Amino acid sequence: MNWHLAKLVFAIHHRNNVFTTQCEEQLRLIEAKDKAKALIKVKMIGIQKENSFTKEDEVQVHWKFIDVIKLTTVENLTDDAELHSRIDEHDLIDQQITFAKYRGQILTEEFKQFNGQTAQI
Repeated sequence: MNWHLAKLVFAIHHRNNVFTTQCEEQLRLIEAKDKAKALIKVKMIGIQKENSFTKEDEVQVHWKFIDVIKLTTVENLTDDAELHSRIDEHDLIDQQITFAKYRGQILTEEFKQFNGQTAQI
């Protein structure tokens, strides 16, 4: 087994009187046999981390997984440890989400080509 560091992007939607969106990037440590398996695993983790809840002030919050935008091999550490998180809130959130989806598609296609896989990752 090998260790891989993955960067995931989430959109955080807040809905009250005003609708706002933030973007969060997380670095997660993934244990997998190879990068293709690490990519599948980290995408499943991203989906599992999606969440919706209502805060005490009645603001509805929706945490939506966008995609994995980077995946690299690293030394041994702990499985699924969050190593970094960043939340952005600015006028270019839609573009940041679009870029995250685009980069995630490119990464998926690179692994399909590398492994000769035709199945959907």
